[in-house]
Amino acid sequence: MKIEENKSLKELNTFGIDARCNFLVTYDSIEDLELLHRDEFFQESKKIFIGEGSNLLFLANFKGIVLISNIKEVVRLEDREDENFAYLQIGAGVVWDDLIKYTLDNGLFGLENLSLIPGTVGAAARQNIGAYGTEICQFIQEVHAYDTVEGVKKSFTHDECNYSYRYSIFKEDQMFGWVITDIVLKLPKTQHPNLEYKDLQNYFGGTSHPTCQEVRDAVIEIRNNKLPKVGEVGSAGSFFMNPILTQEELAEVLKIAPDISYHLQKDGKVKVSAGWLIDHAGLKGYRKGNVGVWDKQALVLCNYGGATGTEIGDLADYIQTVIKERYNITLKPEVNYIY
Repeated sequence: MKIEENKSLKELNTFGIDARCNFLVTYDSIEDLELLHRDEFFQESKKIFIGEGSNLLFLANFKGIVLISNIKEVVRLEDREDENFAYLQIGAGVVWDDLIKYTLDNGLFGLENLSLIPGTVGAAARQNIGAYGTEICQFIQEVHAYDTVEGVKKSFTHDECNYSYRYSIFKEDQMFGWVITDIVLKLPKTQHPNLEYKDLQNYFGGTSHPTCQEVRDAVIEIRNNKLPKVGEVGSAGSFFMNPILTQEELAEVLKIAPDISYHLQKDGKVKVSAGWLIDHAGLKGYRKGNVGVWDKQALVLCNYGGATGTEIGDLADYIQTVIKERYNITLKPEVNYIY
């Protein structure tokens, strides 16, 4: 375990916000978490667990403890696998995209549509990341977590995680103090490329039969063409979630925007494209001072250099106001605001 005092977080959040924390703690094991649990100062301090900071917006210096997992072991659970599926137990500190490369290199498939999403495995499981027609919850069997408040370990089943669009039980207030230590994924040994997403259909022309590695390569190329590269322009990927509307709410929106982009969900509700809303409100490429909306993807808010978290937050507020006034739709941030 490593403890650093008065640490800058600029390199630990993809927005590149130059906030600081009182203490930065990098832990290597559950035993480290148990040691912290028994520490009175730790229990009394304000704290937050982060991965690579790819879904965070620091609005001010964090007057407390920031904790980062260095649990990075990947274990194949051979006693559980069969001829069709393998099971991997993965530490929360593993870089997400590194895991996808590992699975493909070892003949395991399914995660390729989630390529190049920044962050760690623990954050991915908490957020239920998704892209190009795939969500991580489709593969999660168990999530192992530790309660730093009560000092207990628990294995959560897939159903206990209550997964839905960009949601898990770990985002609830009552789960404060719980930190994901590792997860178990069930991955197929045969290739069944998911090409349901329009961008991938267009990329492959609808006639070819790509391998999962080729799908990964395509996703990486598409994302690099749409999104700013991490480390070059500060961003957190998609800033807003796609709104979920009832059929009645959609009918009202169609009166205003008959060509709006939307997708029917299995439960009968409708997912509306937040990027379409921002784009057609004339905000793609909008810039104010050090912050702005990426000109190739309207869901991405950018720090073009030297911006504060408050400036990013003000830009998000402005976009929400415009969309509410124009379409009567409330955009909800996917990014977590940290005070």
